[in-house]
Amino acid sequence: MVGAASAATDLGQAPSVGAASAATDLGQEPSVGAASAVTDLGQEPSVGAALAATDQPPRSKTETKAAKQTSLRPAPPCLNPCMPSSTRGYESMRRHRCSIRGQIYAVTTATHWRTALFHRFSLARAVVNTMRELETGNHVRSLAYVVMPDHIHWLIALRDTSLEHLMRRLKGSSAYQINQLRNARDQVWQPGYHDHAVRKEEELRSMARYIILNPVRAGLVDRVGDYPLWDSVWVDGDWPCRG
Repeated sequence: MVGAASAATDLGQAPSVGAASAATDLGQEPSVGAASAVTDLGQEPSVGAALAATDQPPRSKTETKAAKQTSLRPAPPCLNPCMPSSTRGYESMRRHRCSIRGQIYAVTTATHWRTALFHRFSLARAVVNTMRELETGNHVRSLAYVVMPDHIHWLIALRDTSLEHLMRRLKGSSAYQINQLRNARDQVWQPGYHDHAVRKEEELRSMARYIILNPVRAGLVDRVGDYPLWDSVWVDGDWPCRG
């Protein structure tokens, strides 16, 4: 479970290696057929597990060794970094997926427990300042963003970093600043993020417009010009120049 490993990052601290392995060890439940593993730990297997294990024919030493090697085999590498995940909801908030330099992504990430932290303008500006620092540092080109009360949408083109590293820096730096302003040490961001690799045929200008109109659709303002926490490289007569 990667969420525990990124908890320190969401708090603005560097995650430890031990946190990742501990989360993995504690975040899994033995399957029904794992009766023998439970017994080796000095625990009584459940009736269902014992029956499931009994129904299986005994394995030879060669079969047992081959099964162990298969279970330890690493997962195949990501061959298509633009392929969407088949999962939905919280599971689609994924980390450590492949990314391509120069690729355009629409990224969404939310605050911990969807707390409306960004009703407080100074906390929202801490996020905006971090975005601009990442762009100034040539890590990313910011095409459009909006900071909503409990989440952000960001349309970006990657430069000299991966998407995972970019989001880790965004969350870590902004969480540190937010906690400084609140005199707290709380978790600021929800683990993970959702990203959509933008296809070449998709209309970026329309996507940017859709992103910055989120406050209007949410009923926070009547027109986007009345909302202070947005920005886009595309403007027209209906949009103010900068948020």
